[in-house]
Amino acid sequence: MPWEGYNFEDAVLISERLVYEDIYTSFHIRKYEIQTYVTSQGPERVTSEIPHLEAHLLRNLDKNGIVGLGSWVETGDILVGKLTPQMAKESSYAPEDRLLRAILGIQVSTSKETCLKLPIGGRGRVIDVRWIQKKGGSNYNPETIHIYILQKREIKVGDKVAGRHGNKGIISKILPRQDMPYLQDGRPVDMVFNPLGVPSRMNVGQIFECSLGLAGGLLDRHYRITPFDERYEHEASRKLVFSELYQASKQTAKPWIFEPEYPGKSRIFDGRTGDPFEQPVIIGILIY
Repeated sequence: MPWEGYNFEDAVLISERLVYEDIYTSFHIRKYEIQTYVTSQGPERVTSEIPHLEAHLLRNLDKNGIVGLGSWVETGDILVGKLTPQMAKESSYAPEDRLLRAILGIQVSTSKETCLKLPIGGRGRVIDVRWIQKKGGSNYNPETIHIYILQKREIKVGDKVAGRHGNKGIISKILPRQDMPYLQDGRPVDMVFNPLGVPSRMNVGQIFECSLGLAGGLLDRHYRITPFDERYEHEASRKLVFSELYQASKQTAKPWIFEPEYPGKSRIFDGRTGDPFEQPVIIGILIY
């Protein structure tokens, strides 16, 4: 059913219950990698002593300059501290360094900070650290450090959801539970889809799955349906769905589950006003 334009085209309206109860919460593991090379000015160093960086960015580094296992990291935190030696211009030296060069001939080394930092949008828990050290480090045989970070992501506006019939959409709005449309037994729905998503893709299987899922949830049954069952009997899918809905309506004493005037549909109510919607809509349980 349409809802204030928020499920226009392929947009999907969802309830905040899906967020609070972690229905669509997922875990993602990201790998971050850095290599150390031997440059013409000398080898790069992995260290925790990085000059000119704020202390809170280095708080998770151990004595070797690598983030500790189990650390919680945020955007901008240093995962691996690394310094790369480089040649500096004479004008860039401090006065005391120029004095040492002029009197004693001491070469003052300078290094550039080339640390591995957690990029924008990254946050999570460090679950694994791998330092691959190879013999005879060179440009062709560098050392490699892998950092694995586990991130927990809750569903949010802009995420994509998809079903098993090519039906997919983008989360456009997350509504409070009390504002979601609710059934005749008082239960609020969790997701609201645009009805035009069915004829545009011609995937009526999602309609049958939705209605049969409602009956199966009430009757505590699981169904295994033969594909292309219309070969065996005319309107086989429709007959099965309607018969199961009718049986669920009888066993649960909820006549609104199957109403002969508009089978497969039911009248629902606006959670904001309590008024019934103008037309009955299809409700059910759908894998999404």
